[in-house]
Amino acid sequence: MKSLRSDLVLTVFSHLLTKPVWLIADNLIQDRLGHETYGLIGALHSYATWANVIADWSLSYHIARQIAQASHLIRPIAAQTLLPKLFLSLLTGGLFLLLGYLVGYAKESLWWLSGLLGYQILLSWIQYFRSFFQGAQLFRADALLGNAEKAVIIVLLLAFWQHMSGHLYILILVAGGGIALGGIGLWAWKQFGPWSVELSKKELWSLFRRLTPYAVLVLVSGLNERLNQVLIERLAGPYENGLYLGAYRWFGASMMYLWVVLPIFYARFAMLGHRPTPTLWRTFLMGQLSAAIPLMAVTLVMLVEPELFLILFRHSTEEELRVMAQNLQILAIAGTLNALFNIYSTHLTANGQERASLMIIAFATIVNMAGCWWWVPRYGAIGGSLALLVSYATFSVGHYVFFQRWVGLARPVGSLPWMLLGIWVGVGGFMRWLQSSLPYVTKGVWGGVAVALFAGGLYMTGTLHLWRRVSRV
Repeated sequence: MKSLRSDLVLTVFSHLLTKPVWLIADNLIQDRLGHETYGLIGALHSYATWANVIADWSLSYHIARQIAQASHLIRPIAAQTLLPKLFLSLLTGGLFLLLGYLVGYAKESLWWLSGLLGYQILLSWIQYFRSFFQGAQLFRADALLGNAEKAVIIVLLLAFWQHMSGHLYILILVAGGGIALGGIGLWAWKQFGPWSVELSKKELWSLFRRLTPYAVLVLVSGLNERLNQVLIERLAGPYENGLYLGAYRWFGASMMYLWVVLPIFYARFAMLGHRPTPTLWRTFLMGQLSAAIPLMAVTLVMLVEPELFLILFRHSTEEELRVMAQNLQILAIAGTLNALFNIYSTHLTANGQERASLMIIAFATIVNMAGCWWWVPRYGAIGGSLALLVSYATFSVGHYVFFQRWVGLARPVGSLPWMLLGIWVGVGGFMRWLQSSLPYVTKGVWGGVAVALFAGGLYMTGTLHLWRRVSRV
């Protein structure tokens, strides 16, 4: 546990070096390009992220799980997956570009879509190489690799900031992804290579059959999260989607913390299995608290003082800022649910329960689509946020109930998320009431007080002590 804790701390710290800078840069890009232009780019980018999932087809998760269970098979696993990865990448790029044309994107928007598709396929290759490090439990090296692409893009943005436009922004994303992929691929080749291709048609078909359940799971999950942006742009226009993205940026960035932390526990869960043991429960509690507590502190500030996250929008009207703030508050509640309950789906999918998780996510996606069709034409961007919140609630409860039936929920694993949610809601509700009573307070004070009260609640309930105890064993 101590080595796992040190790997986790290093991973989080390394991402803190680039992610805040990336958030600020992305915020300034939207302010410079305008809500309508950025709203169109955001919708195209959301569409392109589905190509990322198809190009990966859960190969990265398969590699991480297989290597975690049998580290001596790294080279055979690489030989089995390299050719399918190349085939999927080529197929996906052409297919999604054709679908984009059929949907109605043309001329400039079609060129932008082609660039964003290329960027997402490059990212899928980066994740492919990173999965070998994750499966081999080399989390410190993976932490550095996870920041390479964003670091390169930030440097390019700073170099060409004076000439920034929609075309240049997309070109920088592609160039940054390509440069990072070159460096990461060479490192992986040196660490695990040389790669070779050894796969018959029979083995290829068997591999795709094994990968398909989890690939569909990830596709539906990504569809659920990104669907709102495409539907808002189609149903209410790119301007409303721009307002939604002004808030969603911070929600999406905070949720990336889970993508930093949970892969570590995914690989560990795959090694430990699903039989309830003291080691599994300690690992589960460590993952649950490590994922939830930092993220809940951030979402609490989003709920109490959303305006703090919108200060870089110097060219937006008061009404636009108000709409973005309301969106962020709704998304903060969705993010809190995700922080608390995503660990259950991580354990389930690491232990072969992809089909059950897929059914839950598919139902949550249907709920999301229905909410968008009903609310977006009436409430615009806010309708998209409401639909996503209801979808996340469905996702969370579904995985919690299934985990309870399949594995069981010993205390405090079963009661912990509800206690944490109660503290978060209590502090958030109290702070919102206090704000209405004392409106004239310097910005930033309310958020700081809310986090302090939240930490006090965790201390009084013994949660912080539990976190320290399970991570020191």
